[in-house]
Amino acid sequence: KEKALNVQGEALPCGHSPQEECPEYFIQKLQSFLHSVL
Repeated sequence: KEKALNVQGEALPCGHSPQEECPEYFIQKLQSFLHSVL
């Protein structure tokens, strides 16, 4: 199996629905992730 070489993570300043509770922060982190993998 392939393994990830660079795994990162962090807690978001919200609960179980980040897209609803902190949408700007969620979009920023999602866009950053997508730019790094595409």
